[in-house]
Amino acid sequence: MGKMVMYNGKPMKVKPFRLMTGSQLPTKKLATELDTKWKPIFCKMMEAPGVQPLPDDVDEQFVQSSYIIATDYLKKVVSYVWLRADEGRISKYTIGTWSRKVARSEIKLHGTPGDIARLPPAGKRNMSDQSKRGGWRIEKSTVRRVVPRIQRERRDPVVENDLFAEAFCDVPRE
Repeated sequence: MGKMVMYNGKPMKVKPFRLMTGSQLPTKKLATELDTKWKPIFCKMMEAPGVQPLPDDVDEQFVQSSYIIATDYLKKVVSYVWLRADEGRISKYTIGTWSRKVARSEIKLHGTPGDIARLPPAGKRNMSDQSKRGGWRIEKSTVRRVVPRIQRERRDPVVENDLFAEAFCDVPRE
């Protein structure tokens, strides 16, 4: 619905959060907070069947009825939240906590089998990483790749030297 706030002694109207974009906010930190804490939970709640499209003039009754419908939907989709915590604890969750609770990775880790079954199929951006990589470490302001121990053990210096000599020298092989 938006909100009236006092800024430098003047009343100002803030537009509804659902209509805000990061570029309209004064700092990068606020834009990041909008994208990571507010939008995920709002988008999940808007997926609820029965939530009507938003009218131009949103009133308190519409907000309350939509909230009840969306909360019931969350109880079905992320039921693990209500199984693990009591109602008093849930009522103290911040918007950031709710956005984290509805994230695909959280549901895969902590969700009930029903919650996990209701997840949409994995796409490009939410698939687990399939490639195996070596680690990285920082040494004296340089970054070096850590070669896994298995790869280090496979190297045989004698064979490497023979291959080098065979490739670049005219040394006949015995």
